[in-house]
Amino acid sequence: MRLALTLLVRDEGEVIGANLEHHLSHGVDVVIVTDHQSRDGTVETVQRYAAGGRVVLLREESPDFLQAEWVTRMARLACTEHGADWVINGDADEFYLARRGSLADVFRAVPPEYGVLDIPVYNFLPRPDEDGAFYERMTVRETYTTKPGTSSRFKNIAHRARPDVRVVGGNHNLVDSDLATVPAAWTPIECLHFPMRSYADYERKVASRGRQFDPEYQGWLQHRKEGEQPPPPGTAVPERQPYEEYRQGRLRQLYDKVLLDDEELAEGIRAGRLVVDERLEERLAALRAGRTPNHPHPEPDPGARLAWPDLPGPAADLRGQLARAIRAAEVHARELEKLRRRERVLSEKLAAEREKVAATREKLAEARERRAAQDRKLAATREKLDEARAKLARTREAEPRPMRALARAASAVSRRAARREGNG
Repeated sequence: MRLALTLLVRDEGEVIGANLEHHLSHGVDVVIVTDHQSRDGTVETVQRYAAGGRVVLLREESPDFLQAEWVTRMARLACTEHGADWVINGDADEFYLARRGSLADVFRAVPPEYGVLDIPVYNFLPRPDEDGAFYERMTVRETYTTKPGTSSRFKNIAHRARPDVRVVGGNHNLVDSDLATVPAAWTPIECLHFPMRSYADYERKVASRGRQFDPEYQGWLQHRKEGEQPPPPGTAVPERQPYEEYRQGRLRQLYDKVLLDDEELAEGIRAGRLVVDERLEERLAALRAGRTPNHPHPEPDPGARLAWPDLPGPAADLRGQLARAIRAAEVHARELEKLRRRERVLSEKLAAEREKVAATREKLAEARERRAAQDRKLAATREKLDEARAKLARTREAEPRPMRALARAASAVSRRAARREGNG
């Protein structure tokens, strides 16, 4: 079993080395990287890993950001040129971690009838201190991360390698795929996501990604050709507000509101919304020390002793577990309610469709009855026509008899007249 990871990157020098180091030691056989106009040393870092033969670098200098096209190309190359059985399409700030064993162990365990695996994403939150490596200072994450602008769970996918696969939707979906998805109850892999590592990084991302909302940005014309149009003005899009703040010079204030201070951290842990997760830090520290990371990976420390410093350690841990359990129950209740609402909508649609079908069947029955009546009338008309034809034939057959009788009578009269003339 061969596992491939694809990465589409731009100026990710802060994270790309850690990303490659983590995944190449965690069951990934080959990483295909497409770099788009990096200028911060990202390319040089990738080239160093490419020298080892397990990383492939592609370069793109197009002014347009053709994500779907480039990711699809990498996913297909993983199959056709690198013999991959499974493919993960990721970003440089995403770190995929198996709950037990390695990533390769997980995909070996997937039954053959399934071809897509959902992977929940967990966002790590920025802290005020921006000194040091991101994985050392960013050790707090959400216990449930939602898709930007929605209440739905944020998730990525991995899929079996196919030469004709088509990836869209920011690496989150496949188009025209017949691959079945593993039931959602099984989530053996997590995606640890570090989207906001510093203000400088955040500003760069907002400026780059926000161009799609700028009327002067003509690159989206190409996306329109591919059917991916930018959202119209007034649409609620997570990236739109930060870009507007950036253009107005107020992005720093928006970023400061997101920073997580100690009080917010403790409150988030008490509410079960946040958890301390140091697994990536421990893995990278072990790798850089020349040690093999521990397997299986321990569950994240809830950090309960930060939230309940007055409680004994075991009691604080139990409180943390309880808080997370309550939070999970609340999330599941919301998900269940969403499913119920969806079920009600679908039931209403189904009932409406059934009514339409019943009305159509009734109209069809009426049409059939009208057709049967027309057929009966046609049969009666044909019967009358046959009778008329028979009568006409009889009439035509009877017409010569009177004429012959008349001719014989005329002949007899002529003979008598001739005899009389002879006798006279």
